[in-house]
Amino acid sequence: WDPLPAASVQALESCSGNLYNRFDEGGYLIWFAPQRRVFIDSRYLPYTDNFIKAHVRIEQSGNADEAFRRYDIRCAYVPAGSLVGTRLRNAGWKTLYQDARWSVLSD
Repeated sequence: WDPLPAASVQALESCSGNLYNRFDEGGYLIWFAPQRRVFIDSRYLPYTDNFIKAHVRIEQSGNADEAFRRYDIRCAYVPAGSLVGTRLRNAGWKTLYQDARWSVLSD
């Protein structure tokens, strides 16, 4: 069982600043990269409804600018073909890791 490749988790070590990740991968990141605080994970109780709704809007639109400013996010662990990842790469973020499933990006 390898939900997150070891090389992708290692790339997180060279990524500075706060991390952005999706709801779906937060629990895996807590387990496989315990040194990194996640943006969100699959537990509903720690998060307000507004926070979860804002996260859904980010994922649907790819527009994470406001949240990234607010939470000083400078690293992202996202699916390789995600809207957020595409927008970040177009904005000049560096790819620290990428395979067919995952990307680790840094500003």
